[in-house]
This record gives sequence, structure tokens and C-alpha cells, in this order.
Amino acid sequence: MGGKSNVDEFNAELEEFAVSLKPNVFAKAVRSVALEGLARLVAKTPVDTGHARAGWQVTVGAPADGQVEGVDESTRSVDDVKASSSTFQQGAAVINAQIDSDPLVEIFITNNVEYIEVLEEGRVAGGFETLQTPFGEITSPRRTGARGSIQAPEGMLAVTFAELVDTFEEITEAA
Repeated sequence: MGGKSNVDEFNAELEEFAVSLKPNVFAKAVRSVALEGLARLVAKTPVDTGHARAGWQVTVGAPADGQVEGVDESTRSVDDVKASSSTFQQGAAVINAQIDSDPLVEIFITNNVEYIEVLEEGRVAGGFETLQTPFGEITSPRRTGARGSIQAPEGMLAVTFAELVDTFEEITEAA
């Protein structure tokens, strides 16, 4: 492929940033970025039953491999999510504990709900539809548009990552 991915570039910038800071300042910056990323992911996750929103898990060292039971029907406001979302509160506890012990370890925010990729990238939205074409009728998977969710048509993860990259300096300066 030859080029770096956006994630690789972001990680390289983060490492360069880390070297320039005192350890306690770096820890505050990592905490701020991780908490902001989690809050934005939770807030952007569409809610029908609340299962997908509750599916966000924070782990250290490796991505989560199971699913979380339960629902999270918190509002779509980032501030409200920070104040009232059980998903955010559980993840924040892991982030805070980890940053306090070792701010250099990898923190993973994972969602293993079976349909999370549909919400993020769009796929079949349920059932099939018959389309009339000049060549006759064809049966096609029904889609909801460019993405798999009307509530999050641009997805959650890609948008949140782009926002964090764009606001990295602002988030870390506030730390």
C-alpha cells in the first residue's frame, strides 16, 4: 500500500506530542482524548432498542471479544452522555484507572454488537425489495441510503475519529 493510514498518522502525531510533554501532562491529554472519543461514539450511536449504544466496551491491551448485555437510551448530546450514560460511565472508569497506572498502554474502545458494522458502514437494511427495470423485475436487498442508519447516516467511528484528529490540539490544550 505504501502510505500511512489516518490511524498511523494520528498515532505518530500522538507519539511526537507525548515526547514533548511532562508525564503528568501527557496522562491528562491521553485521558481527555480517550474520554472525549468514548463520549462522542456513545452519543453518535443510533438508538432503537439501545443495545448498540450499550455495546461500547473499553479494554486495555486488547480489544473486547464479547458482547455487553443491556441497553443505553441516553440522549445524543455529548454532554448528556458524559453526565448520564451508564455505557460512558463504565468506560470512563476503565480509562481513568488505566491512565492513573500507565498512560502509555493501548486503550481499546470496541463494539461487538452483531449489527454494528451495518450501523457504521451500511449494509442490507432488512428484507428485499422488487425493483422494476427496463429488463424486468429484479429482487434486491433493501437499503436505507448511503449508510445503515437514518440516525447516524455518516456512521459513528469514522466521524468520531476525524473529529478527534481535527480537534486534538483543542482537546489536549484543555487538559
